[in-house]
Amino acid sequence: MTKQIQKKKINKKSGVNPVAAAFTGLIIGAGAAVAGAIVLNDKNNREKIATAVTDVNNNVKKTMDKAEKKVKKILV
Repeated sequence: MTKQIQKKKINKKSGVNPVAAAFTGLIIGAGAAVAGAIVLNDKNNREKIATAVTDVNNNVKKTMDKAEKKVKKILV
């Protein structure tokens, strides 16, 4: 008898309504787009963002180079 109850619980639909989830995603996406447009509207902010992206890119490259050297030492 308990197996039947467990099967009913597993087969029972639960969760979030897909339409509600899509609508929520739409609202969040629109809000992010508006916020991004406001931030990018100012020239100083654009320059700060470009500098930050460049710094992150350089740091990732350095880290990947270090990791690659360590892996090569281990494998050789």
